[in-house]
Amino acid sequence: MNKVFEISITERRKIGQMGLDSFMQGQHNMLDYPVDKLIASLKQKNDSILAELDRWSDIERNEPERFNAIEEKANRTGHSISIQMNDSILEIIYIEDELFALLEMKIIYAFKHLEIKIKQLLFAAYQDPYINRQFKWDTIIQFLRGKNINVKKFGSIRPY
Repeated sequence: MNKVFEISITERRKIGQMGLDSFMQGQHNMLDYPVDKLIASLKQKNDSILAELDRWSDIERNEPERFNAIEEKANRTGHSISIQMNDSILEIIYIEDELFALLEMKIIYAFKHLEIKIKQLLFAAYQDPYINRQFKWDTIIQFLRGKNINVKKFGSIRPY
C-alpha cells in the first residue's frame, strides 16, 4: 500500500468514532418534505374538483330544470356541463393515481434511505469499504453474518 494512504489503527478508530458520533446527523429523509408539499397540493386540487363536481351533481339531482337550462345555455356556446363533469371525474382519477404513485415513491425511498444509513453505520463501525459498494440487501445480511450479527434477532430487541 502507498505510504501516503496508510492509516494507523488509532486513526481508523478515530475515523470510526467520528462516523458513529455523526451518524444521527442528516437522518431526515430529504424526499419527504417536497413530496409532502406536492401531495398536499394535489389533494387540495382534488378537493376543489370534487367540491365543484358535487355542486353540479346537487343541482342536477335537486334542481333538474335549472340544470337543464344551464346545460342548454352552455351548449349554445359550445360547452357542456355534463362533459365537464365527466372530465372532472377523469381528472380526479388521474390525481388519485398520481397520489398513489407519490406514496409508493415515499415508501421506496424510505427503504433506500434506511439502507444507506445502515451501510453508513456499518462502515463507521467496521471501516470496511466493501459494505459501501453493496446494493443488494442479501449481501449486507451476509456481511452482518460474517461479523456474527444475527439480523433475525433485530425484531426481538426491546428498548430498556
